[in-house]
Order: sequence, then structure tokens, then C-alpha cells
Amino acid sequence: MFAGKQVIGIDIEEGDNVDHVFDITQNISSLRKKTGIKQYSTIVAYHLLEHVKNPFEVASNIEKLLKPGGRLIVSVPWVQAFHAYPDDYWRISFSGLRQLFSKLDFEFEFYADGHEGYGYQLLYNGVPEHSPRMCDLEGRLFQLRFEMGEMPEQKMIRKLDVNKIQMSKPMCQYMACSAVAVKR
Repeated sequence: MFAGKQVIGIDIEEGDNVDHVFDITQNISSLRKKTGIKQYSTIVAYHLLEHVKNPFEVASNIEKLLKPGGRLIVSVPWVQAFHAYPDDYWRISFSGLRQLFSKLDFEFEFYADGHEGYGYQLLYNGVPEHSPRMCDLEGRLFQLRFEMGEMPEQKMIRKLDVNKIQMSKPMCQYMACSAVAVKR
């Protein structure tokens, strides 16, 4: 996927594929000195924002690190069990992502499951929409699927006469809001 591209791994602690240890909540001038790079053409922020105390500060730093026309690939949990690394603070919707990254234009957004084996978009006239109308449609299309035992009795689900699309296999459902955004 990144053949022929320079990829720099940045994390809060040492690990596989970590080239620079850096806390993205800090002043980014030290990161620029460490890497020798002022701005990036692509930043991938998968499952980062739920682990920082101030996601607005981190979003601002990411926007500053993106070149004009650069892309952010971001994914945040919408539904997920607590998972500290180093702590777990937030669940963020698509509307929340737009608030966090106000200097970016979102060109693609989708829900994904924990393994990213399933994904879907809610579109109205070809445009992503997250409204009460679409929430009603969403509720008619999707259900949780439990592997351990049978699904609990749910009269509202039993009443629906439409086919359901499986979104999750584990007991605790996982769903992420994922997006690609471009810096103006």
C-alpha cells in the first residue's frame, strides 16, 4: 500500500514500526525537529483520539502537520468497550469529527467493524447523512449477532420483517466512525 513512499511511525511509546516516540498533545515543533519534516501529505490517525485528554488540541496539531491538499485518514470508536492505552476517554461521531477537524473537508466516511471486514455508509441522494430519517433506516437494517447462546428476546427486532446485515460477532459490539478528509 505504501510502496515507494516514506512512512514514519509515531507513537507515545516504543514499539514495532515506531520511528519516533512523541506525544501528539505536545508542541509539534519538537516533532518537526525530530523528523526533519514540517508537513505531511498523509496522516493516518487510527484509534488515537479516544486516548487523548484533549482531542481538540490533537486535531489542531494534526491539521498543522498536514500540507494543503494533504489527507487525513482517521478512525475513532463509536461503540467499543473500555480499553486503556494509556486511558480511554471518548467516543466520537461523524459530527464530532467535523467539529474536531474544522479546517478539513470530509470526502469519504463510513462505519467499520472491529476487524474492518464490514463497513457501510448511510447515503441520501449520494451524500452521507446522519439524521433521524437515516437513523430509522439504520435501525431497520442492522442487528447485533451473538455467538455465545441465542440473541436476547427483543420484541422490537422480532416485529421487523426485513433482512438484517450482520455488523458484529463479539458479545460487545464494536463499530468505528472512519473518514478521509482533505486539508483546504
